[in-house]
Amino acid sequence: MNTRLNNTDIKNAGFEHVRLGQVNAALFGYYVAFTLYSICSFIEFTTFYEVFGVDRQEVIKFCQIIILFLLLFKFVSQRASFSGWLLAIAVVLIGYKSWRSSGENWFFWLCLFVACSDKVRIRTLAAISLSVVSMLFVLTVTCCKLGLIENRLFVRSGEMRFAYGFKHPNYFGFYLMAICIFVSTLRFGANPLPDIVLILVTFLINIFVVGSRSSAIMSLAQIPLLLVFDYCKAQRSRNIARFSLLLIVLVAIAGSLAVMVVYSPSIPALRQLNTLLSNRFSLAHSYYSMQPLTLFGSDFSGHAPIYWELGKPTNFIVDNAFCHILLRYGIIPSIIFFGGVLALMVVLVRKQTWNSLIFGLSLMLLFGIGETLGARVDCNIFLVAFGPALLFSDKSVFESDAC
Repeated sequence: MNTRLNNTDIKNAGFEHVRLGQVNAALFGYYVAFTLYSICSFIEFTTFYEVFGVDRQEVIKFCQIIILFLLLFKFVSQRASFSGWLLAIAVVLIGYKSWRSSGENWFFWLCLFVACSDKVRIRTLAAISLSVVSMLFVLTVTCCKLGLIENRLFVRSGEMRFAYGFKHPNYFGFYLMAICIFVSTLRFGANPLPDIVLILVTFLINIFVVGSRSSAIMSLAQIPLLLVFDYCKAQRSRNIARFSLLLIVLVAIAGSLAVMVVYSPSIPALRQLNTLLSNRFSLAHSYYSMQPLTLFGSDFSGHAPIYWELGKPTNFIVDNAFCHILLRYGIIPSIIFFGGVLALMVVLVRKQTWNSLIFGLSLMLLFGIGETLGARVDCNIFLVAFGPALLFSDKSVFESDAC
């Protein structure tokens, strides 16, 4: 009697369906983990100090345990080459080491979500992010107006700025920008006029309601990009636009790091740029000059604070995402992040990608000039494409009709 089973026998016995079900469950678990992480990250930028009477940090820790289990299930359920497995594990371990050294964990979570991103769809993440951010944004502002949570007041050059339930008015402004990007991602390829109207509305709110100049300026960058993606139909024009866009992003990253190193108020151009971005580069330069760069990061707690917020000292505050990563997380994590960006961009050019991935990734990275949220996976969902670019064989996310 032949006791050997071939692939057909296994499929007929139903085992193939079990395996596929497990993969689907793992992918669903990834989306649940991302939803929980997005909620926790949003809450941290608000004045919701308690959630249903429980300290928010305790709630966040509980959610993080659930997220870890869900991502572990996803990690062991996906397929990768041996080198891909080793690289994924190494990246996560480096992210964890940097977390312990820097006292800040969002780079670790970026590494973890990237390491588990096989077959993850950008549009699904955009839909989740839009739902979470929109609902929590409305809830935060409503609770603030009802007096249920604190409305923090900031003063800049005699101008009063209310945060409307957020820790800082700039977070209010950034999440408005993020909503616009998520909407455009889901509507990619459609008439851009509704997107432009939404952007202009958020621009006016940023200027006249919360006084977030940097968010307002950066949000306008989305309009010409929408028009470019709508106008370019021929492959030649798309190649030119794609290469130009990715070159601009690389220049923005390299330029940010260069300005951080050489900044001086005696240079008029740099002084004006620093003023336009609310002293972001002068602060970055101050922290850069404070101590040598580290391999895995530093929390800067051993130095006297140079920045106070509402009368309280802050050990470290650098809003430029690229300077923040190098200073706070160290040289090794920076090599991983910037190398990942470069590798992803090379893949985008070689595969002639023309979809919401290149659109959203470029925008969010450009927003990183003014906000660290531009490099956080809860906002820059497009960074999960590091996984398909470097770790996994499924490259469908780069197809023009994907995402």
